[in-house]
Amino acid sequence: MTDRAKIDVLVRRKKELLASQKTLVDEFNSLLTQKGEDDGAIETSRKICKNLEAAIATSKQAGDFKYYKCGKLVTEMEERGTLNKLTAQIKTIEEEITGINEEVVEIERARRKEMVEKKPPMVGSISEWFATYGRPGEIQKTNGLASEFKPNTKVYGGTSQFKSFKSVAVTLKRGRLTR
Repeated sequence: MTDRAKIDVLVRRKKELLASQKTLVDEFNSLLTQKGEDDGAIETSRKICKNLEAAIATSKQAGDFKYYKCGKLVTEMEERGTLNKLTAQIKTIEEEITGINEEVVEIERARRKEMVEKKPPMVGSISEWFATYGRPGEIQKTNGLASEFKPNTKVYGGTSQFKSFKSVAVTLKRGRLTR
């Protein structure tokens, strides 16, 4: 198997891992942010804090105070340790992705070292050049991370005295590179 084929297999595996990691993260996020009859962990935490503040405010008055009880979802989530298990699974997948990135870097490093040690191959056409050295624009030293600058689309409205103008701000967007 050639180096390119090995890298392609690793990249496919990385895409699969990223997809499975995304499903786990989406499940984790839904447990935290669920709205409705049975709220998620964030909303439940907010309600408990508000309830405790109200309890403190009314603590000097006579009578009984009804404390907020967690919903079924949050209670089961805490008993089963669902968020801890999901976090461990996400971390395991992240470690696999890091291992794949390291393998790709090692294969490319070995390929470059091999090219330097042996005399350069004879290249007769542009397709042979691309087959030997790769296509231009390939990002070699990113270790799976990518960034790009996106211009801000906000337009600030004008008044009778001043014209409207477009923002000149540029935002750095970070993400993963899947090739």
